[in-house]
Amino acid sequence: MDQEANATSFTQSAKFPPGYGDFALQCSDNVVCHFPRHLLSYMSGFFRDMFDLPRGDDAGSQTVAPLQLTEPSQTIELLLEHIDPNIQTPEINLDTIVVLLEAAQKYQVPVVTKWFEREIKYERRAVFPEDPSQDLDEPKQQSFLYSHPLLVLHCATLFGLATCGQLALRETSRCDEQLITSTIKYLSFEAYLRGMEIRRARIQLFRTFVKQLALPKTERRYETEWDGTEIEVLVADNKKVCMQCAADRAAWVLKIEHDTEKVPEWNTFINAYESANKVCVQCKGNSWTAHYRSLLDEWRLEAKRMDHQLPDWPFT
Repeated sequence: MDQEANATSFTQSAKFPPGYGDFALQCSDNVVCHFPRHLLSYMSGFFRDMFDLPRGDDAGSQTVAPLQLTEPSQTIELLLEHIDPNIQTPEINLDTIVVLLEAAQKYQVPVVTKWFEREIKYERRAVFPEDPSQDLDEPKQQSFLYSHPLLVLHCATLFGLATCGQLALRETSRCDEQLITSTIKYLSFEAYLRGMEIRRARIQLFRTFVKQLALPKTERRYETEWDGTEIEVLVADNKKVCMQCAADRAAWVLKIEHDTEKVPEWNTFINAYESANKVCVQCKGNSWTAHYRSLLDEWRLEAKRMDHQLPDWPFT
């Protein structure tokens, strides 16, 4: 009677039913998954070591009770799906990725960690396109790293994923501010502060650009002294403006500052910069974008240099 009661308390996995494999795994919610022993041994260091332990001479296929695990069936089935070559690898799931990586680390399944590192690094559209005709307003490819930088940073911190951590810190420093206001349970406070520190440095760089837009433009010129020596001097190139031009300039500068604080990256800056590319309707003077355009190449190089740097990991 007791044996019958124990038997009825088990639920067979629908994804990995009896006959799917010769080894049974009992999950914490009493769901039993059946999986090929040779695949477990090949893909998992934990099971490989367990199966290598000495066994009796008459030991064949598993005849004893299923191996009891501490994880629920949702986690174990997901882990087995990543091991099984006959099942298409699922996409990253926000609700299960942390427990999946935790199980992969516990049972020594490196294929899951490598999959995660590969999935988050799908290339987004180039921030600095080589083709000048490429539309700067073209939507970015929504990679997992781009959409969920804090979650990637959390996983990298928990499981010691250095490259993922560096990429997540960089993305946290330049993403839309809406993506860093969401709460990630148990996110390391030190990791979050480090990301915000790098973000402040990026914002400060764009502020230096904006500050120069609010000042008279200076140009480097060479002048000849009385003895024939050439010297380099900075000459202010003051633009005569009407009241409308002055108002347009103030609104333009404020827009650039606002937009780059929200999303501190070069594309944001240049899109806001080009928004004032119009001749003044009152005095017919050249646009402010034309007046300062000679400075863009230098600024672009500075922004590109920062954008290509990966933060240190681990951070202190």
